[in-house]
Amino acid sequence: MWGLEGTVLLDETAEYARSLGVRGVPTNVVVDVGAIVRAFGVSRLDELDQAIDSMLQR
Repeated sequence: MWGLEGTVLLDETAEYARSLGVRGVPTNVVVDVGAIVRAFGVSRLDELDQAIDSMLQR
């Protein structure tokens, strides 16, 4: 959708979610190639678009 390649994390045990403080699902977390969380909790498509564009500096 955004022309990105990479891994989508499926956190079946919720271990990663707990470490990030996720309290509800679904929760989108945008993480860059350096493992830095760039956006957390974005739920609307326009918010997700903006977070990814910002991460990619476009």
